[in-house]
Order: sequence, then structure tokens, then C-alpha cells
Amino acid sequence: MSQAIIIRVEGLAELKDKLQDRTRIEAPVSRFLDRSAIYLQSRAREHITYVGAVDTTRTRGSIAVKPDGAFRREVGPNTTYAEKIEDGQEPGEWPPKGALVPWMRRKGIPASAEYLIRRKIGTQGIAARPFMAPAAQDTEDFIRKSVSTLVAEIEAEFAR
Repeated sequence: MSQAIIIRVEGLAELKDKLQDRTRIEAPVSRFLDRSAIYLQSRAREHITYVGAVDTTRTRGSIAVKPDGAFRREVGPNTTYAEKIEDGQEPGEWPPKGALVPWMRRKGIPASAEYLIRRKIGTQGIAARPFMAPAAQDTEDFIRKSVSTLVAEIEAEFAR
């Protein structure tokens, strides 16, 4: 090699010190997560309607955003049967006695048919009607497109 080339990054120590201060990125990241979580929530509510899994709108309305610190958000429904909608149910497990009666009443199905419906579900299962998984896929695209906004907000924070 005839001549050495030296590459030096100036300001690296200062940058490292800035990045150690989590409080400077907390607000932009928190806003980014809030936007992403709200987008996921809205897409999940749209998908549950699209798959035809809305009877009383309880599960759709229960899809909530739960902050878990500055760097984490949980999004999902809190009804006991939401998992059965999302994942379906394999044959072999019968619904508890009485669990279907309110639904049957709303649909005009006589209570005397409860055993037959429970047996059918127990022997044939219930088909999955995913709403959270497709919403998560939609949200991945949203997040990819939103990262540049996050970067700009973090840059603005460090420019101060």
C-alpha cells in the first residue's frame, strides 16, 4: 500500500453519550408507538367486521391500546371468546352449558336447540376468523412508512 488512508468519525463519543440518555428518545419513540398502536387497533376493528365476527360489537369495542412503559404498547381485545374468533376451535371441546343462550336469544333460536348447537361445535369445531393477524400485517407496512418520521423526530430532539 503506497499511502495509508485514515478514516475518523468526529463526534462519536458525544453521539454515544447522547444515545445513552434514553429520555431524549423516549418522547419520539412513545409517539411513534402510539401512532402505530392506534393504527393497529383501527385495522383490527375493521378486520373483525370484515370477517363477520360482530354480533354485539363487544369484542370489536374491546380492542384497546394498553401502554406498557415508554417503549411498549399492547393492542388486543379483552373478551373471553376473542381467541376463539381469531384462532377457531378444534373439534373435541364443547362450549359451556348456557354460554350460547344469549347469542341464541338474539338470533331468535329457541333455547331447546342449545344442546344441538353445542354438540355441533364440539364435534366439528369452529372455523378461525382472524382479525388481529391481518391487522398486524397491515400495520407492518404502516410502520415501515412511518420510520422516517420517527427518525426525523429523533434527529430534531438531538439537534436541540
